Amino acid sequence: MNCPSKARVLLVDDEPLVSSGLRRIHQQSFDFVCASSPQEAFERLEHHGPFAVVVSDYQMPAVNGAEFLSEVAERYPDTSRVMLTGHGNLATAVDAVNRGSIFRFLMKPCDPALFRKVVSDGAEQFRLRRAEQDLLRETVQGAVEVLVEVMALNNPKAFGRSRRVQRLVAAAAKELGLPSTWELETAALLSQLGHVAIPDVILERASMGQTLSEDQARMLDEHPQLTSRLVGKIPRLQTVAAMIAPGAADDGTADVAVQVAARLLRAATDYEELIALGAEPQQAQAALADPTRGHDARTVHAVASAGAELHRSTLQAVPVAKLQPGMILAEDLRAMGGGQVILKRGVELSESSLQRLRNYSAAELLQTDSVRVFLHGQAVAADAAVAA
Repeated sequence: MNCPSKARVLLVDDEPLVSSGLRRIHQQSFDFVCASSPQEAFERLEHHGPFAVVVSDYQMPAVNGAEFLSEVAERYPDTSRVMLTGHGNLATAVDAVNRGSIFRFLMKPCDPALFRKVVSDGAEQFRLRRAEQDLLRETVQGAVEVLVEVMALNNPKAFGRSRRVQRLVAAAAKELGLPSTWELETAALLSQLGHVAIPDVILERASMGQTLSEDQARMLDEHPQLTSRLVGKIPRLQTVAAMIAPGAADDGTADVAVQVAARLLRAATDYEELIALGAEPQQAQAALADPTRGHDARTVHAVASAGAELHRSTLQAVPVAKLQPGMILAEDLRAMGGGQVILKRGVELSESSLQRLRNYSAAELLQTDSVRVFLHGQAVAADAAVAA
């Protein structure tokens, strides 16, 4: 039987004897790390975390415990915070609770049994917070996956484009040094969701660069707004919805991080559309740099650099049984007999589309046993490449 791991606790006190004493008494119950100042504590939090509980002395040079724990609450809201002090007046306690969002307040010297109970309760609160977040994250991820699969079945081309834009923004964001990209990548993945409301014939004409009527062009222009509304209904995806919303890149009232992400998403989408219409990577970069498109030079460079790497293609024939999600079809796949197109070239395979092909193959209704594809992570401008 495996024993549960001990909760990690950060002790912050400018008197080493206090920290070492607590550590000695309670080392069987907790995994302690000590710091003698708030500055050292933040270094520990950043490089050695996460910590379930931070126990801090109140009276420290330069910054008191209430100020320190208030900043801990902002940077690491999941971590439980306990105040330990020898200055037991009511004002100190109120200040600590109000400013530091303190979980518990303990007096020096503290009864070992009480200390152990308080820290254990704080560790349990940390565990419950993390468990709730994990559950919510899995629920959100599940909802996103369902939406993507629906899009893959309803509009394989839109699904393929969203996957390509996702890879493009992920690579470009890395080059730009953006700290966190999961919301941006989710925005890219869901950015084409509004296409499910647009007739296939209009999407086909747009993908071929044909002239659209005013009403048809309006439908395409409105799809980001529809996408943003749909995504905004999912818990925790409000920021993702804001990145997709029309005008987010230039909205001076929006959060700076949202504006940056929206600019990158817009540039990546434009780049991908140019590639899909047959432009070479260098041509797409030149077009993207046109001032009338409104992209800044740094974003253009990051997107173009990422795009040039991602759009290097290698064509390969793969048996139907060995096809994998992420491969790009380099040819139409047709059914036996009437030659009905099951999946069009340029489509990126998903789990659902793969299952559809396997079903056709098992029923001996597929015209071929081997399919030409572009391998995962390589060029995705299938229409242009095959036409050449």
